[in-house]
Amino acid sequence: VEWSTLIEQVAQSTIRQFRTGSPPVAIGQLPMRKETRWRLERIVPEGDIAVLFGPGGAGKSLFALACALAIQHAWDGLGLAPTQGNGLYLDWEWSYQEHNDRLLSIEAGMQLPFRPHLLYRYCYRKLEDDIEEVQRLVVDNNIRFVVVDSAVPALGGAREAKENAEPLFSALRSLEGVSALVISHTTKDPKEKTKTPYGDVFFVNRARHVLEMRTVSETEGELQLALYKFKSNLP
Repeated sequence: VEWSTLIEQVAQSTIRQFRTGSPPVAIGQLPMRKETRWRLERIVPEGDIAVLFGPGGAGKSLFALACALAIQHAWDGLGLAPTQGNGLYLDWEWSYQEHNDRLLSIEAGMQLPFRPHLLYRYCYRKLEDDIEEVQRLVVDNNIRFVVVDSAVPALGGAREAKENAEPLFSALRSLEGVSALVISHTTKDPKEKTKTPYGDVFFVNRARHVLEMRTVSETEGELQLALYKFKSNLP
């Protein structure tokens, strides 16, 4: 048996299923779900998309990395119950060295009982243009959770994010069953009394769960953050 050929055939078959889409399901007589399922309790719903927004420097990327670590290792050190699953960090803003250093800082600061590991990918194209390769990574590595850091470059720029966020959400929807946390900046319009994710209104409308992050205090070696539920379509 040529295992390399067999594995490639399985991967290609799975990717074709991604592109074909899901078959129809008869609904109406299935048992009702008794509780909301979370990939990470109160942060990321299972199999759906959450948006985390806030000003630059608020700690969004660091928090998202900690969330990915919690899910990857079924670690409850954040005080939030995780459902274990392999994670993938899609990054348009930094480098693997930066996030590797951050993981090691979390390990040292939280005195983790394990060595952290997480799959990371440096990104530079729009997600919709890169989605076939991301689908391959999801299949090959059994990925169950994805971080998008961040929304504006994943859409191709500020103008695209302002005009139409749909391509980003459609690309993530193609990863059926995979939970996603999308990092977004906040609006800078001083006339806006309520801060919202930067860009198209669909950043709020298309996400199932939207959280705002604010920095409470920051001192050398310590960062205190606050999360506010901005919107949720979950019971």
